[in-house]
Formats: sequence, structure tokens, C-alpha cells
Amino acid sequence: MCLGFLYILFLRLCAGCLIWSTITAFITFLAGSACYCWLMSGYFDTEAITDWLSSVASSIGLESLATAIEVWYNSTTFENENISVSSDFGITVRTRGVHETPGAKRVISAAVLQVTTDSETLWRVGAFSLSFIFLIVVILTIIVVSLASLP
Repeated sequence: MCLGFLYILFLRLCAGCLIWSTITAFITFLAGSACYCWLMSGYFDTEAITDWLSSVASSIGLESLATAIEVWYNSTTFENENISVSSDFGITVRTRGVHETPGAKRVISAAVLQVTTDSETLWRVGAFSLSFIFLIVVILTIIVVSLASLP
């Protein structure tokens, strides 16, 4: 019971910090995911970007980060691959006729969805979508903060 009161006191004192750290973490996650999708989409010269990032990281003393960036670039395949997805949508209806056993199923129609695309297109869709969501979240955060500060 005492732990419950301590938890409520903790929430009362740290609610603002918890809320803002959650919002900041979510916005940072969206920005990082969008940047990763942009790197994988093929719009930018990834080799030049990773060389620049690793040189900047090593110049400020972050050798382990520079090594991790180089390992990521050397182990990631940026080539365009075809991706094929197939799903079977079977629509079943329970019927009960004269010659059928009770509860028998009969397929009245079945649809198969076949989608073939390349990985570059999927990364581009992700990049544009996450960038759009990132912008909307930042704009809504600014609006909510400005409305909350009004008297």
C-alpha cells in the first residue's frame, strides 16, 4: 500500500518529464526511421554519406561509432531486389443442405492477391510515409504546446 502512494507521488512529481521524454523519444524514432528509409531508398549516394559520417565521428573521437558505420555500410546490400507477396483470401460460408452434413463448409469464391515490386520502391514508400508522419507529429506538437501556453 505504501508503494502505491509512493508511485502516485512519483507520477505527480515527474509526470511532465515522463510525458515530454515520451514525446521526444517518439519524434526521434520517427526521424531516425525516416532517415534510414531515405538511405535505403537509393535517392542519395550512401557511400558518400557514410564516409562523411564516419570521418566526422572519428574526428570528434568516436572511433567505435565510425567503425560501426563502416561495418553497417559494408554489410548492407543496397541493391534493388524483386519482392513477391502472395495472399490467399478464401471466403467460406457455412451451408446446410439436404445432402450435406451439419456444419459443412463450402468455398463459394476464393481470391488470390499477387503483388510484385522491388525493394527500392518499398523503401521509398516508407521514406515518404515516415517523413510525412514526422512532419505532422512535429506540427501537432507545436500547436498543442502553443495552445497549452495560452492563458
